[in-house]
Amino acid sequence: RLSFSFYKGNDLIRLTRDQDDLSQNFSIKDFNRIECGNTLASINWNQTLSEKVYSTTSVGISSFNYSSRGSYDINYKEIDTTENRSFDIFSNSKLRDINITQSFDYYTSEAGIFKFGAGYIRHKNAPSIKESDAFLDPEIQSSIALDSIYFSNELFVFAENMSDINQNLSIHSGLRLNYFGGLDQDYLYLQPRLDINYRFGHNKINLSYARMSQFIHLLVNPGPGLPSDLWVPSTSKVAPEISDLVGLKYSYSKDKF
Repeated sequence: RLSFSFYKGNDLIRLTRDQDDLSQNFSIKDFNRIECGNTLASINWNQTLSEKVYSTTSVGISSFNYSSRGSYDINYKEIDTTENRSFDIFSNSKLRDINITQSFDYYTSEAGIFKFGAGYIRHKNAPSIKESDAFLDPEIQSSIALDSIYFSNELFVFAENMSDINQNLSIHSGLRLNYFGGLDQDYLYLQPRLDINYRFGHNKINLSYARMSQFIHLLVNPGPGLPSDLWVPSTSKVAPEISDLVGLKYSYSKDKF
């Protein structure tokens, strides 16, 4: 089976203000514009290699673009003089990923389902911020600084198993090896996962553990005006983010309750 997926979406917000308060000797004129959007495309090829082996090949590209622009012109009277402050802030963040993943599902009657595979992702990050002491025309286009484009590589291999030990106990275990590099620092992480489900009577207990790593950081500016979200890669100065998640869940079901 060969399938193709495509998605494109975009959001745009524009806010303008021109306020003149003569009684307070104050006037402000500002313009804010925020735009973000995604474009995604992928091709998936599914094959039945045998009665027990199933193959999935996926090739895709995703492109995310975020830009925020705020321009301000403020005039106010202080004692006997009129003060003016003008500034413009432009932030832009582009994130493009090209990825390929190959995985296999192996079905057995004794040991359950095995899934294993590998993948590669080529990251391109282009974060940029420009500031100027002037109120600029909203229609002026700002470009990305050429020195803020980063290319990085991510490789991973994984294996997992889903099996029913008996009618009460089922275990889902997995192991993933992640590599990230291509800039000034290489990172290698081993990520185990374990999910245990135990049923007795009308009760069910679930215990889970997972370690995950994230190589792309989100920087958020909480200052005045609209927010600016910048996606930046991990470097020697800021390592990847690591999380250890432990979960415990209990559920009860009987008849209609």
